[in-house]
Amino acid sequence: MADGGGRSPFDAPEPPRNLEAEQALLGAIMVNNAVMERDAVAMLEPEHFSHALHRQIFHAMRGLRAKGMLVELVTLSEHFVGDRLLEQSGGRSYFAKMVAAAQTISNAHLYADTIREAAVRRRLVEAGQSVVDAATNADPGQPIEDIVASAEAAVAAVSAGLVMSRTLVTIGTALNGALDQAEAAYKANGKIIGAPTGLADLDRKLGGLHRSNLVILAGRPGMGKTAMAMGFARASAEAGHPVAFFSLEMSADELGLRLIAEDTGISVERVRSARVSAEDIHEMMAVRDRLSGLPLHIDDDGGASIAYIRLRCRQLHRVKPLGLIVVDYLQLITARQKADNRTAEVTEITRALKLMSKEFNCPVLALSQLSRECEKRDDKRPQLSDLRESGSIEQDANVVLFVYREEVYTAREKPKEHEKDSREGYADKMQRWNDRMARDAGLAECIIAKNRNGATGTVHLHFDGPRTRFGNLVRH
Repeated sequence: MADGGGRSPFDAPEPPRNLEAEQALLGAIMVNNAVMERDAVAMLEPEHFSHALHRQIFHAMRGLRAKGMLVELVTLSEHFVGDRLLEQSGGRSYFAKMVAAAQTISNAHLYADTIREAAVRRRLVEAGQSVVDAATNADPGQPIEDIVASAEAAVAAVSAGLVMSRTLVTIGTALNGALDQAEAAYKANGKIIGAPTGLADLDRKLGGLHRSNLVILAGRPGMGKTAMAMGFARASAEAGHPVAFFSLEMSADELGLRLIAEDTGISVERVRSARVSAEDIHEMMAVRDRLSGLPLHIDDDGGASIAYIRLRCRQLHRVKPLGLIVVDYLQLITARQKADNRTAEVTEITRALKLMSKEFNCPVLALSQLSRECEKRDDKRPQLSDLRESGSIEQDANVVLFVYREEVYTAREKPKEHEKDSREGYADKMQRWNDRMARDAGLAECIIAKNRNGATGTVHLHFDGPRTRFGNLVRH
C-alpha cells in the first residue's frame, strides 16, 4: 500500500549520488587542469559519476589531457556540439555553472572522495538488490549453497573494485607524489615535515612521524610507553595536527592527570593520595585552561575493536583531517573475527592499522607490549624478536621504536635486608647499588630498531619520573 505521498514503503530508494560534488570537481578541473593528476582524482573513472552528462564530460576531459591539450570552455565545447544531454542541461552555460560550483580547487580531493564513495554505495545497493532477487526468485531445486555463493560473489565484486581503485596508480602519479614530498622537504628548510614528537634528537633521526606510516612503540611494563606516546600526541596537537588518541587501558581522566603533571610537577600519586593544596589546584586549573583548546581527542573505550576505531577516526576526519592516530595498546584491540590463535588476530589488527594510515593519510602510532625474553638477557635492551606476535608487527610497521630505561631494572636489584648477614658487606652492596642508581637516574633510550626509509640507532633522552615526561637530554 502506498503512503500519503503515493510512494510504497517497499519502493527502491533513490540511489546514492552527490551531483553538487560532481559539478564542483569538473569545475575545479576546468579552473586548474593539474587537479586531474592528484591521486584521488586520478583514481576516478567515468562510471563513478552518477549523471550521464558528467560521465561524458569527465571522459572528454581525460581524452584532452591525454593528447596534451588544455581542458577549457573552447576545447570542451567542441566535443559537445549538438549534444542532447548538454542542451537539456542549459547548453554551454552548464560549463560556467560547473566552474561556479568549484569553491576552491584545494577541496578537489574531497569532491573526488565523495563521488567515489557514492559510486561504491550505488554498487552495494545493486549488489544487495541482486542478492534479494537471487534469494526470492531462485529455482526451487537450486541448492542453497549456490545462492549463498552467488550473494558472496556479488558483494566481493564491489570489494574487489574498491581495492583496485585505491591502489592502482600510474607511475606518473607516483613520481608526482615523490616530487611533492621533495618540494615539501625543500620548503621546510631543515625543519621536520612529519608530525613532531617533541623530542629534538628523535625528530632529527626520523624527520617526525610521516604520513601513511605505521609506527610501533614498544617496551616492557613500566618503561613509559604511554608517557612517550602522550608526549608525541601533545607535540603534534600543539603543532596544529589534530590527534585521535585511543586509550584501551587508561581512562581519559588518568591521561588528563598525566598531562597536568607534565606541566606542574604535581604527580598523579599526590592526587591519588589526596596530598594537594589550594595552590596546587589553582596551578592545575591554569594548565587545564591552557591545554583545553588543543585538537587532541581521547577515546577510552576499553573494548574498542578495529572497526570502532576506524569509524571514530572517520567521524573526526570529516571535521578536520587527522594528523596523528594513537592506539594504546595493540594487544588490547578486539579483532573483527575470532581467529584460531592470537598471532592471526594480531596480524589482522596490524594490517588494518596499516590500511588506516593510508586511508587517513596520517601516521598511526600503535603501542605494543614486549615478551619477557629480553629480561632473561644480561643486556635487557629490546630487540625486534621480543615483539609479541612479532611476525606481522615487524613486517607491517614502517618504524619500530623501543623505549628503554635501565633505571627500572637497577631499582629492582636493590639489596634486601636479609642480605645483611651475607659474607659480602651489606653496606658495600648498598653503596654500589646507590652508585648505579645515581648513574641511571633520569636516563632513557628510544631505540629505532626499524626505519624503512631512514637510519636506525639509539636516541638518548631524559625521563622526569614525577612528571611522567620524556624530554631532550641536556649534554655537558
